[in-house]
Amino acid sequence: MFAGQGQEQGQGQGQGQGQKDAQHRSDSDWVVIKEWAGGNGRRKTEAFAPSKKPWRISYKATGGDRWGLLDIVVRPSDEEYVASALNMQLLAFEENTRSGTFLVNSEHDAYVLEIISDRVDWHVAIEQRR
Repeated sequence: MFAGQGQEQGQGQGQGQGQKDAQHRSDSDWVVIKEWAGGNGRRKTEAFAPSKKPWRISYKATGGDRWGLLDIVVRPSDEEYVASALNMQLLAFEENTRSGTFLVNSEHDAYVLEIISDRVDWHVAIEQRR
């Protein structure tokens, strides 16, 4: 399902500095194919079909409050569960913004995202390699 755990920018969860640098250098190899933005509530996206695998989900969440939640679930367009890309609680943090990427390596043709948020504004993009 996932090629690896997500990496929050500035956090480097479980990754060394060399791996983080390689991630940022390779960002120019990715192109956005779909994107959405929103705030509080639940949103199911329209179907999208990456033409290359693996593809990735990039997200940015900005909390206007001390607490917040962003949950992104990946499903094939036929509604079978693929994976939870992100379940993140934004606790009191200095910059009030979190962002990162998650690789998805699944053999389905089309997908939808279910995005659930509470007290955060978010931007989510689907990207694939050029």
